[in-house]
Amino acid sequence: MVAAAWQSDAPSDGLAYVRRLGVATRAALEARHRLADQLTALERGGESALTQLGRVAEECAHMFDDARWTVTSVAPLRGAELASEALVEWLRLHVEACDALTRAAGTGDLTHVNTAVAILRSAHPFAHQFNRLRNGLADRLAA
Repeated sequence: MVAAAWQSDAPSDGLAYVRRLGVATRAALEARHRLADQLTALERGGESALTQLGRVAEECAHMFDDARWTVTSVAPLRGAELASEALVEWLRLHVEACDALTRAAGTGDLTHVNTAVAILRSAHPFAHQFNRLRNGLADRLAA
């Protein structure tokens, strides 16, 4: 039996949904900053920083995945579907990048770092889309 996600357009549900997105977004941004700091440390410290990057990437992958679960575990508000899809895709790409970084640390092969950086770059359009749509959603809920 598949449970159907309940969806309501009541104002309190809208606020709860926006709060839930906010929690997921804040956690993901914290993970993103940690990951960026470690990539910078790798640039400065060379391969000696690769092991630490791998540990942080593994932790961040869990944070991104938890955020993705937070977003996908409830049905989006009517009109917020595209924002949710953009955020989920941004999170998925970050999990994928973390996997590549963990692989780099495990193998010592820096080509996986290049792959991860390319994946992170490919996530930018989804971040822009989410931000634009989230702002529209906030405006709609404030009205």
